[in-house]
Amino acid sequence: MNMMMVCSSPADMTETRELQQLSKHFAEMNDSFSQQLQSKEDLLTSTKNDLETLKKRLEQITQDLCPQNWILMDKKCLIFDEEQKTWYECLRKCAQTSANILTVRSHDESLKSFLANKGNYWLGMELRWTRSSKELKWPEDYGKYIEQGKSWTVSNGKYDSDYNRNNNMCACEMEILQGKYRYNKHYSY
Repeated sequence: MNMMMVCSSPADMTETRELQQLSKHFAEMNDSFSQQLQSKEDLLTSTKNDLETLKKRLEQITQDLCPQNWILMDKKCLIFDEEQKTWYECLRKCAQTSANILTVRSHDESLKSFLANKGNYWLGMELRWTRSSKELKWPEDYGKYIEQGKSWTVSNGKYDSDYNRNNNMCACEMEILQGKYRYNKHYSY
């Protein structure tokens, strides 16, 4: 029987030690990355929980700012009534809830975008104060001139006019917290 003896050269032993050191270093890095990953996952879970809590608080605040079934948008509480009404009926409907007919101004981009795919809604006037009086006027954003017996509407995001006696849908607005903290500014009719 021939027995062969294997001898490791110093180069082989050095290579083996380097591989062992690399393997140990890799295992340490893997452990470190695993710990960091777990830490990030814990932080993400905590952040998601915090976000959910904040979302619930915001919903509660929103409910406290606007009456039930009203929508909070751009510092206003809005309600949309799909029932067709004349401008005067819409005016009365809004006044019953201490609100005004919705007024859309040029800077109300999110509101105009929201109304872009809706049908025809009546629009309201602005209450303007001077030193000696107050008066209701159509916002200049709507247009310069409107015929007698007509009021402004918003139809699929664009301003238009229609006869007061025709029927359109009604949208009412009130300022945030109006019912609790502000005086009633609805139109008189």
